[in-house]
Amino acid sequence: MKKPTAPKVLSGKEVYNLLMSKIEPDLTTEQFQKLKQKYPEETNEEKQMRLKRYKKALEEYDRAFAEYVTGLYESVHNYRKSARKYVEDMAHDSEEKTLLQVEKQILRFN
Repeated sequence: MKKPTAPKVLSGKEVYNLLMSKIEPDLTTEQFQKLKQKYPEETNEEKQMRLKRYKKALEEYDRAFAEYVTGLYESVHNYRKSARKYVEDMAHDSEEKTLLQVEKQILRFN
């Protein structure tokens, strides 16, 4: 019987960067602070287009985050079920061993 492995739970920053890096790398925590350097000479029109792109990216992030949370909930729920079964099996095995030892001792006295 194999001990269940707990799902890895990331920090909020790790989750954000994991999801956002696939959607809009400019908006990850590492890149966000470099935007002025990255777009030093953009026109107002270019900036407005970029901001629209970012708005769409944040909406997509919200959807991706909801999916992530659902998946994490399922993983934690499955882990809980597996852990409970593991503990029950361990208790059952322990009880079985104790009963066998008692039975052996009883048979010795007969």
